[in-house]
Amino acid sequence: MPRATLSLRSLSLLALALSLQACSTLDPHEQAMRASRDRADAVARSGYQPSEQVLSDSVLQQWPVKGHKTAVALMLPNHGGALPVVVYLPGLGESAEAGILWRQAWAKAGYAVLSVQPLDEDVQAWSSPLARDFEFKALARERHAPAALRERLDRLAAVLDEARRRAREGDPLCARMDFSRMAVAGYDLGAQAAMALGGEHAVGNAPDALSAQFRGAVVLSPVVLPDQKQRERYDVMARPVLSISGPRDVDPTGLLSTELRGEPFALMPAGDKFELMLRDADHAALSGRPEVERASRSQSRGAGGRRGRRGAGGSNPDPANDPSLDDGEDAPRNGRRNARWTPEPMVRSTAEDVAVITSVSVAFLDASLRERAQARRWLDEQVPGWLHGLGTWRTR
Repeated sequence: MPRATLSLRSLSLLALALSLQACSTLDPHEQAMRASRDRADAVARSGYQPSEQVLSDSVLQQWPVKGHKTAVALMLPNHGGALPVVVYLPGLGESAEAGILWRQAWAKAGYAVLSVQPLDEDVQAWSSPLARDFEFKALARERHAPAALRERLDRLAAVLDEARRRAREGDPLCARMDFSRMAVAGYDLGAQAAMALGGEHAVGNAPDALSAQFRGAVVLSPVVLPDQKQRERYDVMARPVLSISGPRDVDPTGLLSTELRGEPFALMPAGDKFELMLRDADHAALSGRPEVERASRSQSRGAGGRRGRRGAGGSNPDPANDPSLDDGEDAPRNGRRNARWTPEPMVRSTAEDVAVITSVSVAFLDASLRERAQARRWLDEQVPGWLHGLGTWRTR
């Protein structure tokens, strides 16, 4: 249950004052990081409090799926059975181990989290020929195409079949999962699949059969192409959906429009629909990657320049994580040329956004999979006042 002793604004101001006093001898970078963490702690303390706060165990396994080895990351509470399941689908170029902040929060709240990037082509996107030629928009168009989505969902269905087979045979992790209570969560490319599993479908086609297995969907950075604004695409999405985006959620490949990310919320049938628009969170902040890791990757890649990313032994460019070029050449940005990728700042104050997403998504899962009345009341009644300017909240 949320705590109401002090307002979020009061807690935030107090935490900030104490932080600045305590770290006056630190350098500006450390001061900013500590102040951000303290504000985030205040957000978390005043937000939704799940009834379970447990330790979790994590393991990465290679499963044989349709003749291929598929990496599956499992994160479960370290005790208990009949655990509701969250299937997490990462973004373009990410592996099964992505989204660590979200997966940890959900496992800590008592959920079994199964994370998988179903297709190798999606994992290896940033080492593809299109990426090496800096054709990021063409790469995104290829990976978001209907045929790729169909293949992705087919492989996911096979992964879930394998998980159930392991559960029947007494696998110590899969046997603790309750596959009758599943939600899907996806970021970026994974958000496209999550929407399909929530019931979105091409006009004239039926929803994917796999969607019937899921009770709800968490959509981080919704994917809406220009020709996908028809109400008929969303007309059977009657189950709960939580959509998370914001005005700074800019697609670094240039394929997707930020302004269209809110369209599905307005087009889906009313009832159990929630939308969180964060004021300051950019696209990378929604990935669930730790802030320190993102800042470190940005610094190291910015220092290496294009040659460091593309030369022998270097890693390949990943515009979703570090959209920077330093050699003065033109590069695509939001579909335009003659514009340079700008490097990520050394410090991004996204800790509060992480705390907000954690609280809201855990409450959504508790309401959708565990049918907890206090979680639903918090979503319906208390989120707008709790946000205090960090974002906007809508329900329908």
